Amino acid sequence: MPLQIRRTHTKSRGGCLECKRRKIKCNEEKPICSGCVKRCIPCEYSLSGYSRSDGPSPSGVSTLDGTQGRSHTPTTPAPPPYEAASSSHTTKALGKFDMDDMALLHQFLTETAATIAGPWEKEIPRLATSCDYLMHIILSTAALHLAYLNPEQRDKYEYIASQHRDLGIGPFRWALSKITVENCNEVFAYSSLMILAQFAPSHSPNEVFLPSPTPALYKGPANWIVCFRGCASVANQAMPYIRAGPLGILIAQGTQVSNLARTVSVFPENDDDRSIEYISEHLLKLPSIKASTTVDEMESYIEAISWLRRLLAASSADSDSLTCRIFSSIWPTQISDTFIRTLNEDRPAALVITAHYCLLLQRCHSCWYMEHRANALLMSIQQSLATGWAPYIERPVKVIQNAQLDPR
Repeated sequence: MPLQIRRTHTKSRGGCLECKRRKIKCNEEKPICSGCVKRCIPCEYSLSGYSRSDGPSPSGVSTLDGTQGRSHTPTTPAPPPYEAASSSHTTKALGKFDMDDMALLHQFLTETAATIAGPWEKEIPRLATSCDYLMHIILSTAALHLAYLNPEQRDKYEYIASQHRDLGIGPFRWALSKITVENCNEVFAYSSLMILAQFAPSHSPNEVFLPSPTPALYKGPANWIVCFRGCASVANQAMPYIRAGPLGILIAQGTQVSNLARTVSVFPENDDDRSIEYISEHLLKLPSIKASTTVDEMESYIEAISWLRRLLAASSADSDSLTCRIFSSIWPTQISDTFIRTLNEDRPAALVITAHYCLLLQRCHSCWYMEHRANALLMSIQQSLATGWAPYIERPVKVIQNAQLDPR
C-alpha cells in the first residue's frame, strides 16, 4: 500500500472576527466574507489586518433591481455594529445562543410553530440556521408564546422576547434596505413574525395600536399598520422569488383571500354590514364631517369602508383560525396613506371605520396572540373618540363586549 502524503495546508490568520469566534474557516473576502454574508451579519476584521474602507466592493450577488453586491452590504458608509435597541442592559449578543435559547427553539418547533400554521414548523427554522436575525425573531416569538402560557412569568418571558427582537432588528433593517434574491425569504419571514410581535405582548392598548399622544414619542402610523404594510411591501418587491420559495404558500393564501373579497357583489343582510353601511349613508354626510374633509380624505374613507364590507362578507365567523387571520391581514394593506394619516390625527370618521375593523379581528380570537387584540384596539379608539360619536360604534362594542362575557 503506497504511503499517503498529507496535503499541506497553510493556516490563515487573517480571518474575520466572527469566523474566529465561531472557529470556522473564513475565506477572508473583503469587505465581507462569505460566512457573514450567509448569516446576514456584520463582518469585521482586526484593525491590524484590515480596515472596512480598504479593498474593492464585493460582487457576484444579483439584487432585485439588477445591481451587483452582497445581499446586506451597503455601499458607503458601512453600518455601525448592531446592538440591542433596549435601554436596559442585556447579556445576549447577536448570533450568540446559549442553552436557554435552545429551550426556546424547542418550544417554537414543538408548540409555537403549529399555532401559527403554514411553513413555520419546518421551512422557516431551516432558513434561520443560516440567518441570525431570523433566528432571533423565532426565539422572541417562542418567548412571547411562553409568556402567554405562563402568566405568572409573563414579565420574564416578555423581557426575553424583547431582547431577541432588539438584537435582530438592526441586521434586519440592513437587509431590508437592499432586498435580494438571496435574502428575500428571510426578510419576509422576519416581517411576518414582527406582526405577531406587535399583537402578542400585554402592553396597554395605546402602546401597541395607536400613536402616542406625544408627537415627540411617536410619529407616523400605528405600529401594527406599519408591520402589515411593511410585510406586504417586501412581498411585492420580491414576489416571483417568494412565490417559488418556502413561503410561497403564504402568498398564495393571501392572494386567494384578496381575490375572493374583490369579487363580492352581494352583501349579507346582517347587523355587521348594516352598521358599516350606516357610516357611508349617515356619518360621512354630516355637515361637520364634510366641511373638515378633503376630496382625497373622503375617497380614502369610502375605499376603507368598501374593503371592510367585502372582507366581512367574504369571511365567516365559523372559518378556521388561519383563514380568519388572513382575512384580517388584508385590510391594513389596502387602506391608503391618506386614511392612515387621518387615523393618526384621530379624525372621527377614521376612528369609527377602524372600530368596525375590530369585527374582523374578533374572529381571530381563538389564536393566542390575537385573543384580546380586538378589545384592545376598540378600547384605544374609545379613548380617542368623543362620546358624541358613540352611536356609530355600537355594533363593534356590542360584539366584543359579548365576546368578553362568553369567550368561547
